[in-house]
Amino acid sequence: MAKLTRARAEERAAALQAEYDAWQARAVEEGKDALALRRLIGRTRALLRQARRLEDTSGKVVAARLVQQLDSYRDAWTALMDAPGAVEAAEIDSLTDALLRGEAAAAERLAAGLVEGANAAEAAEIEALGLRASFLLGRYARHFAGRARVTRDAHLLEDMQRYLTGIVERLVLQLTLHLEEPLMERIEVLTDQLSLWAEEAEGIGPMRLALPPRERMRALAELGDGLAHEWEAQVDGYPAVTVRARLVKRLITAMEYVRVELAALNATELLDEPDADAALERTVARLAGWREQRERLRAGRRGATLEARARALQAEVAECILQWAREVTGAAHGPEQLVRMGELCDRLQELERQLDKASREGAGDATARLLAYARARLIEWETAWETMNAR
Repeated sequence: MAKLTRARAEERAAALQAEYDAWQARAVEEGKDALALRRLIGRTRALLRQARRLEDTSGKVVAARLVQQLDSYRDAWTALMDAPGAVEAAEIDSLTDALLRGEAAAAERLAAGLVEGANAAEAAEIEALGLRASFLLGRYARHFAGRARVTRDAHLLEDMQRYLTGIVERLVLQLTLHLEEPLMERIEVLTDQLSLWAEEAEGIGPMRLALPPRERMRALAELGDGLAHEWEAQVDGYPAVTVRARLVKRLITAMEYVRVELAALNATELLDEPDADAALERTVARLAGWREQRERLRAGRRGATLEARARALQAEVAECILQWAREVTGAAHGPEQLVRMGELCDRLQELERQLDKASREGAGDATARLLAYARARLIEWETAWETMNAR
């Protein structure tokens, strides 16, 4: 695939806008095609992600245009959902099926098995909890295994530790009902993992503080860049109701930690050091933008009903699966693709967590069915990431 240039990005942005204008024109005569609009939103978001990685300032100009276009398309989607005679939940389920059809063949059998297993509630609960624990282990491998600990985000590890603790507690509850040796062994393995993560999380800060000043500054700069990439991949540009508030809080907290450490270095050991000043300026600017965006996300989540959340999550899962099909399946192997695979695994994990919560709150059969799809696909994706990472 040819490298994206500003000119090419502008051409594609204009083509997307023309497609949206045509969609609006057709809607007057034929009615609004929800599936076409979701596909348009997905392709616009994919181009926005690429444009933000353009070198120099050209990417910012194109990205600003695409953000405006994406806002317009999302407004149209919201209007489509909220208008009299809007798309009903059953139609959203059909829309999701249409998006999934042709992309989910490899996971269909496993998904069907998970859905069927939901009839045996206790066995399904144990299996689902085991799957969710394995997804966390995959995330650990992506973000921590083989990486210098001084550049890692201890807050992410602490978040994973809290989440895994909840999974283990629910497994222990199942153990009181079923005293089975395999379940006991699984709990023991996960408990050992929790102990390792706790020890590792506690050691990251002191390890970084023990570095010489310039090495510490470089480690903090790398950590800040990693947090910025995570924000871009997991927060930026997504509908508010599909972004966990705790994810946003964790990233802002971690970046504030970077700011405090850099500020202390700049005021003492690295006084008037250009690289340190630049790193601190980047961090301060990022934090300001993130805090503004957090307020917009809060406003977007405020008053959202369970049904609205479920519909948005269904559309986002389908779009995530389509992104994998476009950007991973059949694409040339390389380091950049491995990174993108990891980002999509993380995003689908975030959506799976929210779908699970919505399902337990009573979101309905459509959400439960898509939750099974998401888990089946995550198994496939995590395996694909592990295979490619081992090459």
